[in-house]
Amino acid sequence: MHEATSVPVGVLMSVFERDGPAPFERALESIERQDYRGGPVRIYLCVDGPLRPETAAVLERHAGRIHRILRNTVNQGLARSLNRLLDALADEAFVFRMDSDDVSHVGRISAQVAALHARPDMDILGGAINEVDDTGHSVRTVFYPEGREEIRRFISRRNPLAHPTVCFRRRAIERFVHYPEVPVNQDWALWFECLALGLSISNLHEVLVDMTVSGDFFRRRGAGRALDEFRISCRGIRRLYGVSWRYIYPVLRLLFRLLPQPLIQWAYRSRLR
Repeated sequence: MHEATSVPVGVLMSVFERDGPAPFERALESIERQDYRGGPVRIYLCVDGPLRPETAAVLERHAGRIHRILRNTVNQGLARSLNRLLDALADEAFVFRMDSDDVSHVGRISAQVAALHARPDMDILGGAINEVDDTGHSVRTVFYPEGREEIRRFISRRNPLAHPTVCFRRRAIERFVHYPEVPVNQDWALWFECLALGLSISNLHEVLVDMTVSGDFFRRRGAGRALDEFRISCRGIRRLYGVSWRYIYPVLRLLFRLLPQPLIQWAYRSRLR
């Protein structure tokens, strides 16, 4: 009888000063409680600059269950932090993303690894999310386009994957190497790049993560961020399609994002999204 092959997985997470201690602890615990039995689940954490004392205390309590902790002496942003973690990976076959204020469902890793084993052609796999408020109450469930061609059509309109649900096959990371170091929406910029490289991207029609959407989520979406997103989507469309009628989507998105915040929040919560 042959011993079953161990398939280690990595989970990338970054934490910084604005992250609260309670959500951070829930996020860590949700990974520690995964039901995956195919191999070790290794948490790779980047501490992006100084933390609040309460958040640092959470990290100290969980440090023994974190595979590797990297520290930036000053805040360097999400893309640089994730790229440091990518460079620190060991022999993990699959690499998951996780945010420091979200909760992964207990079967998340098992479900995504099983789907990737069943589909050897698939490089990057996301899934659906439950949006929750600061108290943990469910706001709504969001599903994303499932097939590669559907994602390719959808990406010009808006981000086709929920970043905290994503799992990468290791060979995909070896192709794109690093996240684009752009001010916002590093993941959206990356999906454009991965499609241009010919990587296969899909989503499960299954809720994998409870994603926190707080009041701060909307306050961060100001004019400056809207312009950065406009530039990212225009560059991505040019990379995928060249000169295209699809530029209408970033233009309309920019106009929408310049509306008063209450209107944006109402539309985001509604079926218009």
